[in-house]
Amino acid sequence: GRDPSVVLQAPTGSGKSVMMQALEPEGVIATGTDLVRQLRGSVPGAHHHLVTNTALSMVRAGRLPRLRRWALDEARWVASPTGSEIVAAILHTGAELVLFDATPATPSGGGLGRWASELLQVASMKDLIRDGYLVPFRVLAPAEPQREIAARPVDAWRDATPGETAICFAENKGHAAQVAGQFVAAGVSAAVLTDDTPSKERTRIIAGLADGSITVAVCAQILRQGIDVPRVSSIILARAVDSLSLYLQAVGRGGRPY
Repeated sequence: GRDPSVVLQAPTGSGKSVMMQALEPEGVIATGTDLVRQLRGSVPGAHHHLVTNTALSMVRAGRLPRLRRWALDEARWVASPTGSEIVAAILHTGAELVLFDATPATPSGGGLGRWASELLQVASMKDLIRDGYLVPFRVLAPAEPQREIAARPVDAWRDATPGETAICFAENKGHAAQVAGQFVAAGVSAAVLTDDTPSKERTRIIAGLADGSITVAVCAQILRQGIDVPRVSSIILARAVDSLSLYLQAVGRGGRPY
């Protein structure tokens, strides 16, 4: 009630859905169908659960519902032209707006002060590991920066985390297919996930990771956010990671207890 728009920052796996439910928003907006489906189940009290594109269409058609409070997941997308238009429309109606994100920063590393008046850190990763909400982790990497990846992902997985369920982030779609082929050739069940993988196939692969029938998902341009598969414990970065936000989103896929 103090500010019309605030950011709540909490690490991946900290329970943002629980926080969102406690704040009782009447409307929820998320960037993809997977996230919306997940939030519809965890924030059932909201009357509206919208994908970003649907919300934008409603804004431009003048049909955006006038609500008391909106919640937006993965808040960094508000820095895009689409996100800015939606936020402006929500605030114009006099509604309150709560922006949730583990890494609330623009692609260039800037803050979200243009869209929110305050940022509140709910908990740190260190706090959540100490209290058992996230698992301790270790990072294996070359001692010095280098142009090439340190090893074939299948070899790194077999040496460091054999048998563990893993998500591997590849450089691009072609590289993802190549890496998945290396895993399959080594007798490891693997599947490729990209931004153009059909929805039903994506659901099948994520379910396979969760039940153990798929050991490794090799991804390009997807799965860096909003995917909750506690069984995943190994994250393989087979590509350059040029931002802290991207790094935290990727490694956060492996932090939940199982």
